[in-house]
Amino acid sequence: FNEIMTSNTSMFEGITKFQDISTEQVVTFDLSGLKNMPNLLNAQIFSVLSLVSADIVNNGKRCKRLLKENPKLSEMDLEHYIVNISEAQTLINPRYETSVKLLADV
Repeated sequence: FNEIMTSNTSMFEGITKFQDISTEQVVTFDLSGLKNMPNLLNAQIFSVLSLVSADIVNNGKRCKRLLKENPKLSEMDLEHYIVNISEAQTLINPRYETSVKLLADV
């Protein structure tokens, strides 16, 4: 990781700002420019999964509350998350054990 940070400082230094994605129907993170750089792709996918997993937890709390308040609702009546990761074969690699675990937990 230290090698990636020192060779790609512009990507890792500074503040990253994201808009609130909780109200979006579709969110796309275009990582196609990193396709030939598996270490950087892994680092960015880890960041995206961390962001998305936090939002998934918040959405789950909201859904649980809605189901409790409206007993006639079913899970199928609620909005669901679909996480589509292109180049996932690059991520699912023993070298990236932490990211694979995070993906499995999401």
